[in-house]
Amino acid sequence: MNKILLLLLLVIISSFFLSGCIIAVGGHDDHHSNFNEIKKQLILSDVQTVKRLEIVTEKGSLKVIGDDSISKITVDSVIGTEDGQDYHFSLDERGDVAVLIAKAESNIINNNYAYLNLVVRVPNHINLSITDGSGDITINNMASHVSIEDGSGHLYVNNIAGSVDIQDTSGNIELKNISKTVNIEDGSGHIFLTNLNSPVNVVDGSGNIKVFHVNGDINVEDASGNIKLEDVIGNVSVDDGSGHIKINQVSNNVSISDGSGDIKVTNVGSLMVSEDGSGDVVINNIAGKVSI
Repeated sequence: MNKILLLLLLVIISSFFLSGCIIAVGGHDDHHSNFNEIKKQLILSDVQTVKRLEIVTEKGSLKVIGDDSISKITVDSVIGTEDGQDYHFSLDERGDVAVLIAKAESNIINNNYAYLNLVVRVPNHINLSITDGSGDITINNMASHVSIEDGSGHLYVNNIAGSVDIQDTSGNIELKNISKTVNIEDGSGHIFLTNLNSPVNVVDGSGNIKVFHVNGDINVEDASGNIKLEDVIGNVSVDDGSGHIKINQVSNNVSISDGSGDIKVTNVGSLMVSEDGSGDVVINNIAGKVSI
């Protein structure tokens, strides 16, 4: 539970400082006389030796598309800018790493509302590392490892043949069709995972969690929010602070430690509830040992 408390603390601190910035800077005026949208494209042609693409973004949406038929990295952008000089946008090769930077040059003194919406096309065998401030992220069709460190905004990740690691402060997370291990540390926001051929590890501060169709063990540490797990080939372990828990169709053992909220477990191999603070417990069709 220490990880959960730390995540909640980070969310509170982030919210405090964000509020402070808004007060210091003043309100956002959407009608700037010099505010324009422009389009730019960056291309890295020779990426035969590139093993990893690092993406650093600040404000705006990001879409990454993996493609096994291409041999270059292409970035198409729509940039919202006031003066054409209030952002940084670059794509460089540094040894075996390609680095994409898309950041608004903003600070607490200068009112800067620049943003960069990006579509990145990359050979799907290249590992992907993303550090993002705010904005939605969509990733499709990668055959490599994907790592995401995100401040705020929703995450959509689909068709990944490698493993996925996510550290997220706030925003919903949706993962589908992942072949290798999934690790998620999340401050707040709902989590939806389905069609995972791998173990799943989730440490969550708040928000509902739904996980369906998993071929691998599931470990969940959750401070608050409802949890629903269904159709799992493997073991399930849940350490929950508050919220209802529903678990159905698990081939092996289910282990639950719960602070408060109802528990319903059906069609599992065996069941151990080590702690239940408050709430009803309903079980049905447990094949093996039951310990409550």
